[in-house]
Amino acid sequence: MFRFVFLCMISLFVASGSADAAWPDIPIEKGDAAPLIQVQVQSTAKEPKAAPHVYLFRGFLGIFSTGMDTLSEKLKARGYRTRVMAHGSSGVAVRQIIEEHKRRKGRYRVVLVGHSFGANAALAAAARLAEHKVRVELVITYDPTRPGPISGNVRRYINIYQSENGHGRALIVPDGKFRRRVKNINLRDREDIDNREVGHFNMEEHDTLHAEMIREIRRVVRPR
Repeated sequence: MFRFVFLCMISLFVASGSADAAWPDIPIEKGDAAPLIQVQVQSTAKEPKAAPHVYLFRGFLGIFSTGMDTLSEKLKARGYRTRVMAHGSSGVAVRQIIEEHKRRKGRYRVVLVGHSFGANAALAAAARLAEHKVRVELVITYDPTRPGPISGNVRRYINIYQSENGHGRALIVPDGKFRRRVKNINLRDREDIDNREVGHFNMEEHDTLHAEMIREIRRVVRPR
């Protein structure tokens, strides 16, 4: 009796012309009428952009550059996704960024920040991402010990360094279109920074520089 009533209900459902209604998910036992066909319509809507992702690389051995952690927390409070990593883990970061870029079909925004050896790692990571045609919105370096490289996939570079401290280097800017993308900031030229107290080993902790770099990040890319 149940099967007879059930089949009658299905016949009335089809006859009513409600073809757009969802079919009930009812299991079909052996010997029942032909199984119902469930059609799943895949959405063609684009996945929305995620919050920008900021990777921050620490310096030597990954145990110094604690200012990267502080900056990370400040960015999180403003809606950014962040991850702090040792400079030796930049290869891991590159793989993660490439995977996310592919998954989101290019709708992925990333910023790289680093201090000392971590600054070198940020520059190298951007160059590796260029090989995979992944765009980087901004690279911020604090006192890198190398002057580059500069890559065409990076929208903007900001390099904070301190000349004559035995560590930091200005970025060497190639001629042509890259010149306008790179900004070198020598702390020796800053009257608001006490260069007797601020140097290679603590500049990434400076609150004034944090505030400036947060403004630069927000200028280039904002959380949605």
